[in-house]
Amino acid sequence: MSFSVHHSTSKLYHNKDLVNPFEKLDFISSMEKSLSATAQTGWTPAFFEDESFQSYAYVKTHSYGEYIFDWAWADLYQRIGVNYYPKLLHATPFSPISANKVLSKDKKQTRPSEFLENIFEFYMSNELSSHHYLFVEKEIQKELEELNYFKKLSIQYHFFNRWTSFDDFLGSLKKRKRKQIKKERRKVTEFLTENALTISHIKASSMSISELREIYNLYLTTIDKKQSHPYLTANFFELLRENKDAFFFTVNNQKTDKNEIIAMSLFFDSPDILYGRYWGCIPQLTEQCPFLHFELCYYLGIEYCTENSRPKFEAGAQGEHKLLRGFEAVEIDSYHHIKDPSISQIIVEHTQHQNLAIKNQINHLNSYLPFKVED
Repeated sequence: MSFSVHHSTSKLYHNKDLVNPFEKLDFISSMEKSLSATAQTGWTPAFFEDESFQSYAYVKTHSYGEYIFDWAWADLYQRIGVNYYPKLLHATPFSPISANKVLSKDKKQTRPSEFLENIFEFYMSNELSSHHYLFVEKEIQKELEELNYFKKLSIQYHFFNRWTSFDDFLGSLKKRKRKQIKKERRKVTEFLTENALTISHIKASSMSISELREIYNLYLTTIDKKQSHPYLTANFFELLRENKDAFFFTVNNQKTDKNEIIAMSLFFDSPDILYGRYWGCIPQLTEQCPFLHFELCYYLGIEYCTENSRPKFEAGAQGEHKLLRGFEAVEIDSYHHIKDPSISQIIVEHTQHQNLAIKNQINHLNSYLPFKVED
């Protein structure tokens, strides 16, 4: 069986049957085309392929843009005078999304054991300190464990849809929580009406280049506010015109001739899951309408799911405030291999203790969910 490593998406197989937007070649290739994830930004592509499977991976020279944090491991390496970078990473750049890390090209082949062994041999035979599979679905976890990868748990907040309308969802909440959400949405509606602003639902594929440049500038406002780094380039947002899964909720200022976009939230849609990604707004809106973030990033997403029968809504990383808006704390699995045996033992033992704490924390967090207690 032939096994190859590519350093560009240009030679990869395009599977038209994929549903998850973050597994599709057009999304992965947009990272390269837009110069967001390249060797120059510390994401050197190392895409693996054989006759039956392919997997997207990167050789990393830092740990930014991953959402599964290993800075403590890198610090340990530095303190003992050993290089932690470069490392090999299987993850969707800048996207805390659970997705298959091994994609099947042949429906007859369901067990990628040999394929994963070949990737493991590539990792072991190159100067790489460690190997990481982030946000791993169940399909390959057994194979990774057989190769002595260890599991690291983290927490996200997901909305599991059991309703047919937003009002139906509200009816399932405790009275105080229901009143609070109604109040927040009413305040947003009043603010929009008073200021001649409208919210629009628009597919990225139908937007102009100038509109997407406005979107990029709004993305930068959030980056500036968090004092973070703009991982995504302007060209990434322009390439969203080629992505049929991407859409925005935008706030438009009707007072201007250009119908200026002054706030936005970006989503990727699929039949199974709605994914919320980035948001941004002009700075003064944050103070003028403090609930606008909840409306654009959570409530409109929940409403979209209930009206379009989407079973689940993933609204991005972190955020305990999501609990009170119906998002449940869930386990996120990542798998790791540390090449140095002595360092590996230290990290594995510490991670096992952390995993127990994470499980207890999830149980505690979900005791704060806002739903009525059924008899």
